[in-house]
Amino acid sequence: MRSLATRIGLSYLVLTALTVAIGALSAWLFRDLGGSVGRLLEENYRSVLAAENMVKELERQEAARARAQVGEIDSARVEALASRAQFDQWYREAVAGAALPEEPVAEPALLDSIRTAYQAYTAAADRFFEAAHEPARAAAIEQREVLPAAARVRALNVRLLDVNQAAMLATRARVETASLTAGVFVVGAAALLAAVSVLAGLRFARGVTRPLRRLTQTVGRVRRGHLGEQVEVTTDDEVGELGRAFNAMTERLEAYEALNVQALMAEKRKSESLVEAMPSPVIVTDAQGRVALLNDAARRLLGTHEDDDRPLAEVAPDLARRLDALPAEAALPPLIEWPSLGAPRYYRPRRTHVNGHEGGPALAVTLLEDVTPFKTLDRIKGEFFAAVSHELRSPLTSLGMALDLLLREAVGPLDAQQRDLIETAKADQERLKKLVAGLIELARLEAGADALRRTAVDLVEVLRAACTAHRLPAEQHGVRLALDVPADLPAVAGDAERLGWVLANLLGNAIRHTPPGGTVTLRACVEEGNVRVEVEDSGPGVPAEDAHRIFDPFVQLDGEEARPGSAGLGLAISRRVVEAHGGWIWTEPRPSGGLFAFTLPVEDHPNAAPLSDG
Repeated sequence: MRSLATRIGLSYLVLTALTVAIGALSAWLFRDLGGSVGRLLEENYRSVLAAENMVKELERQEAARARAQVGEIDSARVEALASRAQFDQWYREAVAGAALPEEPVAEPALLDSIRTAYQAYTAAADRFFEAAHEPARAAAIEQREVLPAAARVRALNVRLLDVNQAAMLATRARVETASLTAGVFVVGAAALLAAVSVLAGLRFARGVTRPLRRLTQTVGRVRRGHLGEQVEVTTDDEVGELGRAFNAMTERLEAYEALNVQALMAEKRKSESLVEAMPSPVIVTDAQGRVALLNDAARRLLGTHEDDDRPLAEVAPDLARRLDALPAEAALPPLIEWPSLGAPRYYRPRRTHVNGHEGGPALAVTLLEDVTPFKTLDRIKGEFFAAVSHELRSPLTSLGMALDLLLREAVGPLDAQQRDLIETAKADQERLKKLVAGLIELARLEAGADALRRTAVDLVEVLRAACTAHRLPAEQHGVRLALDVPADLPAVAGDAERLGWVLANLLGNAIRHTPPGGTVTLRACVEEGNVRVEVEDSGPGVPAEDAHRIFDPFVQLDGEEARPGSAGLGLAISRRVVEAHGGWIWTEPRPSGGLFAFTLPVEDHPNAAPLSDG
């Protein structure tokens, strides 16, 4: 019963012992090789570093003499003396690292030559400084004595570098030889181990593969649905035990299939009934984009029949294109307008991916939530706000003019208390005026009454202008404003003035909510036929539970600092402007920091809106 397990265990024990022995010996060889390389390189490194720094100190002394020639004699002398001390220190480092196996005699003699030449150089430099108050004499000493001595010292240092370079090349040759030897050994040992493994495998294969092959063939028949298949058992080892267990399993599978087929069919019918009963359109597509399931509402919407298994891009090309263009980051997907008899209908897409047994997406379930009644309510609300705002504009303008006349004392002088009251009233009037202007702008955008002036917009210039306009407010708030925009950003089709207003709103919010010392970054990039613009700050950010409603009108987060004229309309207007350009705008909740982003179609991309003549 245990013969097969015993043989396999002993064989693997031998192979494991051989592998461990070869691995340990290989590790020892490479460790010894690494230690030798490290020691050889360390011997050269100190001399190389010392030679380079002695040349630098020599150049530093030459710079000091140049200062002395223009009159800075005392400071130049101090600088030269300090550099000499550094030169001496590096010379001692070169002497300490001079024990090179390749140059046992040449390098110490070379270092003695450097010391002798440097002493001659310093003596000439001292004579130069003694005659520094006599420019003609000092120049003669510089040309006749100092410069030749300096050239001698520099040449000797270059020779020292060459000696160390030759030693490094010799070290490289020894390392290559040692590496080749170690590699040959490791390859030979690995080949031996592979040969032993092959022989052991062939031996086991003769006794194991025959019953396993029969078992594999039977498993294939079971997989094709023949659950009653049995495997012939001819051995009494582990493979025979596996065959008996497999026969018992197929007996139970056959019984289980008979009991559960009807239950599975009932569950399938129940799931299809639930989907069919949903009033909203439900579209299920597979990993290739083919339609797998439609409920009755979806069939009516698409005008197709029940067994239509074509790709969704063929059944409803416009809908497939809009669903593929949905941004994954958007907390609240944008509405899809669908033509219908009479007025168009509006749907909010909800897409969920169902993973298969291998982890990849197997199905995509799309729910089209009919929000036409809510859209109608929004339109009625917008018309109401527009009417009220227009009615308020004239009296507010008249009130502002009257308050201006009073402040200019056109009808008589004012005392201090009266001026304070009128200035307070004037501030409230300005706040109401801004609120009314925002309501009118939002109503016009929602009604489509104010068409965008579409032109080819150089977005780089718009982004730079917005960043420049907010540079001073950012500095006053103690916030650093950064711009990260590529110069080759493609043009977009849109209204430059409206896009500038959106950027101003996002930058203003980011600066206002970033604490002093923080950073606000404006960046842009190209992403799948769109230009993506981001405003990132180091402030508290938007909580995840508020990300879906932050772009609604009149929404202000709890604890947000109140500002004159602020009614939560800025982000709502920004969303209307971006969506009118054919893009999306969203915020990404983060543990720290805030991020608002929006996309705009590239001008020559198929999704881009057509440009007007003006």
